[in-house]
Amino acid sequence: MNWLESLQTAIDYIEMHLLEDELITGENISNQVFSSEYNFRTVFRVITGYALGEYIRNRRLSLAGEELINTSATVLDIAVKYGYDTAESFTKAFLRFHGVSPSYVRKNRRGLKTFTRVILKIQAVGGSTLDYSVEQMKEIRLVGYKKAFPDTDYEENNQRIPAFVQQCCDADFDGICKLASEGTFTDAVLGYRYDIDGSMWYAFGVNSEIEDIPEVYSVVEIPARKWLKFYCEEPAKEGMQHLWYRIYTEVIPCSSYHITDNETLEVSYCRNGRNERYLYMPLKEDKS
Repeated sequence: MNWLESLQTAIDYIEMHLLEDELITGENISNQVFSSEYNFRTVFRVITGYALGEYIRNRRLSLAGEELINTSATVLDIAVKYGYDTAESFTKAFLRFHGVSPSYVRKNRRGLKTFTRVILKIQAVGGSTLDYSVEQMKEIRLVGYKKAFPDTDYEENNQRIPAFVQQCCDADFDGICKLASEGTFTDAVLGYRYDIDGSMWYAFGVNSEIEDIPEVYSVVEIPARKWLKFYCEEPAKEGMQHLWYRIYTEVIPCSSYHITDNETLEVSYCRNGRNERYLYMPLKEDKS
């Protein structure tokens, strides 16, 4: 998927239906670019710098301000037109965005802020290197703990997922590690993000071939496939998030690789004296 082209398509769709609440839901917009809603919201935030709802709200409030100055429509009529049930709720949102009230703008004909639509362009960014390889891996059997993260807020999940991993480590790190098998990912713990029926899940554990797994643990089968493997130089949790951002803004838009939009595998070699971290992104088989 070319995310720059897809996001521009989505932004064009938003502009065409900016005042139609039933058409610019996260689900409808992501469907325009054949992506899961979670991944679309995430990539939209990474590349544009705005959450999807924030972008739509800012565009509406920017246009609403223009109408206050250029038309004689009542504040309530403008509020309803731009998706607010009452003049009061519109006034609160308007004040937060513009810094002045609708009545002030109408009386003084000034004080507005503008928020223009996003137009995506390839810029001269990057210029640094990212170490990567393409690897064909057999099926991985991840044993550990898993949790659903249905909230589509990118920033929230960037906090919640590391907190979940830390909770697993604090409660049962040694127990998880005892389940690890020799071979693929020896000395490593795994973090696997995947989608099921529109909900995002995150599993944390080890690669294990042990048959009798205690009921307290979950087993997640990761299919055999080709992966893009990136080395993460930064040690903290923000390092993996920063790497993810660089891949989507510097590598994927300008490369011939096509990755799936609903999975990532984080591998941290943190046992027996090793300290290395990698991010795996699965390649699509169909390169068309």
